[in-house]
Amino acid sequence: MKTFTVFNYLVVLVTAVSFGLAQTPVVETFDYPAGDLAGCGAAENGWGGPWEVFEGPAENMFIIDGSLEYPALSVAGNQLVGISPSSGGCRAARSLETTWLDDPGADYWISFLMEIENVNLISGSWQGVSLWLDYGEVAYFGKNWGNDNWGIIGDLGSLNYPSPYEYFDGCAWLVAKIEMSGDDTNEMAYLWVNPDPSVEPDMAEIAVSGECSILDNGFNQIVCHLGMSDGITCFYDEIRVGTSFADVSPEFASVDRHDAEFPDQIELSQNYPNPFNANTTIGFHLRNSDNISIKIYNLTGQEIATLADGYFAAGQYEAKWEASGQPSGIYLYTLKAGNFTETRKLLLQK
Repeated sequence: MKTFTVFNYLVVLVTAVSFGLAQTPVVETFDYPAGDLAGCGAAENGWGGPWEVFEGPAENMFIIDGSLEYPALSVAGNQLVGISPSSGGCRAARSLETTWLDDPGADYWISFLMEIENVNLISGSWQGVSLWLDYGEVAYFGKNWGNDNWGIIGDLGSLNYPSPYEYFDGCAWLVAKIEMSGDDTNEMAYLWVNPDPSVEPDMAEIAVSGECSILDNGFNQIVCHLGMSDGITCFYDEIRVGTSFADVSPEFASVDRHDAEFPDQIELSQNYPNPFNANTTIGFHLRNSDNISIKIYNLTGQEIATLADGYFAAGQYEAKWEASGQPSGIYLYTLKAGNFTETRKLLLQK
């Protein structure tokens, strides 16, 4: 498992947003102590504040130990559990730092893991994640209104697009893309079910698409919810929102750039701690924006992990490698940026 932590905004591949406004991609790993969801989180890293359960019993949405598991995705933290009440539903919102606007040409991506137990899909039931603007829903992704398929709701329930992908037992990874129109014409939303996390999904493989007619003012909240389905338990994990697929795929490192003065050279720092047990941090500095990669190798030259692979702006960064699944020993890590290559050693000692 690998994660990237850097300091002001999370980016792996920077996609320009019109008018020069760069949105801050956000990641929610639910890395909170087990217990109530309400109050978890802070105003940081693109988020505007903590989680709030604004509909239904607050005790029905809580954090439990352990992450949802899905092949090929690196996940961290614990997970959110929602238990549907006997009537109505439960909804929890976390505000974003700023409103993600309907800028012309802007693309917004969202991904999340979800698993449902005790499925009893009565008419009108729903389980999913959606985008809201000031406590009003503007786009929804998940299982909707009792359908046996994953789908999109694009206009407060009046537009309902079920996909041919039926619900199945186990964890699913849902990835959605919204193309903003920048005017009063409808936005387009696309949904993929379990795409390959290592490459941007092909538009020819869309599970479902539909128009969203009420996104003209953007969105500023992420909402997890379920309802009208007594006894259903729904699990959520790894919610990500960004301006590129790389921002929302846990296959890649999530990155924050340090907003300090730009470095005057390319530099790969020694990892710390070193030796380490399971987790270590690798710092690097970029003088200029460039396509870079950071890879981990064993002493036979076998590639063990890719921590970063994409376009990075100039700045100071830190990468975290979670190596609990690797044996003790010496490993090599290499930074490549344009014609620059530097390799250092690190020692995993369990």
